[in-house]
Amino acid sequence: VTGFGLSRGAVATTRTWELPGLLVVGVDEASMLRAARQLVEIGGGWTVDDGESVVAEFPNEVLGVCSSLPVEESIECEASVLDALRGLGCDVEAPLLGLQTLTFPGVPSLKLSFSGYADILRREIVGLAVE
Repeated sequence: VTGFGLSRGAVATTRTWELPGLLVVGVDEASMLRAARQLVEIGGGWTVDDGESVVAEFPNEVLGVCSSLPVEESIECEASVLDALRGLGCDVEAPLLGLQTLTFPGVPSLKLSFSGYADILRREIVGLAVE
Protein backbone atom coordinates (compact mmCIF):
# COMPACT_ATOMS: atom_id res chain seq x y z
CA VAL A 1 0.00 0.00 0.00
CA THR A 2 1.43 3.36 -0.98
CA GLY A 3 0.23 6.87 -0.21
CA PHE A 4 -1.10 6.06 3.25
CA GLY A 5 1.60 8.16 4.89
CA LEU A 6 2.76 5.97 7.76
CA SER A 7 6.34 6.84 8.71
CA ARG A 8 6.50 4.00 11.27
CA GLY A 9 4.30 1.39 12.93
CA ALA A 10 1.19 -0.37 11.70
CA VAL A 11 -2.59 -0.47 11.80
CA ALA A 12 -4.76 -3.59 11.87
CA THR A 13 -8.50 -3.99 11.44
CA THR A 14 -11.25 -6.56 11.04
CA ARG A 15 -13.68 -3.87 9.89
CA THR A 16 -13.34 -4.63 6.19
CA TRP A 17 -16.18 -4.39 3.70
CA GLU A 18 -17.72 -7.48 2.13
CA LEU A 19 -14.66 -9.72 2.53
CA PRO A 20 -14.35 -10.37 6.27
CA GLY A 21 -10.89 -10.98 7.60
CA LEU A 22 -7.86 -9.34 9.10
CA LEU A 23 -6.19 -6.47 7.24
CA VAL A 24 -2.82 -5.11 8.38
CA VAL A 25 -0.95 -2.17 6.83
CA GLY A 26 2.41 -1.13 8.17
CA VAL A 27 6.00 -0.10 7.75
CA ASP A 28 7.67 -3.13 9.34
CA GLU A 29 6.79 -6.74 10.06
CA ALA A 30 7.28 -6.54 13.84
CA SER A 31 4.77 -3.67 14.18
CA MET A 32 2.33 -5.42 11.87
CA LEU A 33 2.57 -8.64 13.88
CA ARG A 34 2.04 -6.84 17.22
CA ALA A 35 -0.97 -4.95 15.85
CA ALA A 36 -2.47 -8.16 14.44
CA ARG A 37 -1.88 -10.18 17.61
CA GLN A 38 -3.45 -7.48 19.80
CA LEU A 39 -6.41 -7.28 17.45
CA VAL A 40 -6.97 -11.02 17.80
CA GLU A 41 -6.63 -10.66 21.59
CA ILE A 42 -9.38 -8.00 21.79
CA GLY A 43 -11.70 -9.90 19.44
CA GLY A 44 -11.45 -7.63 16.41
CA GLY A 45 -11.86 -3.95 15.61
CA TRP A 46 -8.83 -1.65 15.29
CA THR A 47 -5.32 -1.51 16.71
CA VAL A 48 -2.43 0.86 16.04
CA ASP A 49 1.21 0.08 16.82
CA ASP A 50 3.73 2.94 16.90
CA GLY A 51 6.74 0.78 16.08
CA GLU A 52 7.37 -0.22 19.68
CA SER A 53 3.98 -1.13 21.15
CA VAL A 54 0.24 -0.97 20.55
CA VAL A 55 -0.81 2.58 21.40
CA ALA A 56 -4.49 2.61 20.43
CA GLU A 57 -7.26 0.08 20.12
CA PHE A 58 -10.99 -0.03 19.49
CA PRO A 59 -12.43 -3.45 20.35
CA ASN A 60 -15.20 -4.72 18.07
CA GLU A 61 -15.74 -8.09 19.67
CA VAL A 62 -19.13 -8.76 18.07
CA LEU A 63 -18.10 -10.70 14.95
CA GLY A 64 -15.08 -8.40 14.66
CA VAL A 65 -17.18 -5.53 13.30
CA CYS A 66 -19.33 -4.22 16.15
CA SER A 67 -18.49 -3.00 19.64
CA SER A 68 -20.47 -3.66 22.80
CA LEU A 69 -19.05 -0.47 24.36
CA PRO A 70 -21.36 2.47 25.08
CA VAL A 71 -21.59 4.94 22.20
CA GLU A 72 -19.55 7.61 24.00
CA GLU A 73 -16.74 5.17 24.72
CA SER A 74 -16.82 3.87 21.14
CA ILE A 75 -16.43 7.43 19.85
CA GLU A 76 -13.42 7.94 22.14
CA CYS A 77 -11.81 4.67 21.01
CA GLU A 78 -12.26 5.47 17.33
CA ALA A 79 -10.84 8.96 17.90
CA SER A 80 -7.80 7.47 19.67
CA VAL A 81 -7.16 5.16 16.69
CA LEU A 82 -7.41 8.10 14.29
CA ASP A 83 -5.17 10.29 16.49
CA ALA A 84 -2.59 7.50 16.70
CA LEU A 85 -2.56 7.13 12.91
CA ARG A 86 -2.14 10.88 12.49
CA GLY A 87 0.76 10.75 14.96
CA LEU A 88 2.45 8.14 12.78
CA GLY A 89 2.26 10.41 9.74
CA CYS A 90 -0.95 9.20 8.11
CA ASP A 91 -2.26 12.19 6.19
CA VAL A 92 -5.08 10.78 4.07
CA GLU A 93 -8.48 12.41 4.50
CA ALA A 94 -10.41 9.41 5.86
CA PRO A 95 -7.87 6.72 6.76
CA LEU A 96 -10.26 4.36 8.54
CA LEU A 97 -12.71 4.36 5.65
CA GLY A 98 -9.84 3.99 3.19
CA LEU A 99 -8.61 0.87 4.95
CA GLN A 100 -12.09 -0.57 5.37
CA THR A 101 -12.77 -0.33 1.65
CA LEU A 102 -9.33 -1.52 0.52
CA THR A 103 -10.54 -5.11 0.15
CA PHE A 104 -13.99 -4.23 -1.26
CA PRO A 105 -14.14 -5.61 -4.82
CA GLY A 106 -17.33 -3.71 -5.70
CA VAL A 107 -15.43 -0.52 -6.45
CA PRO A 108 -13.90 -0.63 -9.97
CA SER A 109 -10.18 -0.41 -9.28
CA LEU A 110 -7.33 -2.55 -8.03
CA LYS A 111 -8.20 -4.30 -4.76
CA LEU A 112 -6.81 -6.90 -2.41
CA SER A 113 -8.71 -10.19 -2.40
CA PHE A 114 -8.29 -13.67 -0.93
CA SER A 115 -7.00 -14.78 -4.35
CA GLY A 116 -4.42 -11.99 -4.59
CA TYR A 117 -4.27 -8.46 -5.99
CA ALA A 118 -7.20 -8.06 -8.40
CA ASP A 119 -7.95 -5.72 -11.27
CA ILE A 120 -11.70 -5.44 -10.84
CA LEU A 121 -12.33 -3.81 -14.24
CA ARG A 122 -10.50 -6.55 -16.16
CA ARG A 123 -11.71 -9.27 -13.74
CA GLU A 124 -8.32 -10.86 -13.27
CA ILE A 125 -5.72 -11.43 -10.60
CA VAL A 126 -2.65 -9.33 -11.22
CA GLY A 127 0.79 -9.29 -9.62
CA LEU A 128 2.30 -6.51 -7.56
CA ALA A 129 5.36 -6.04 -9.82
CA VAL A 130 5.50 -3.05 -12.14
CA GLU A 131 5.94 -4.14 -15.74
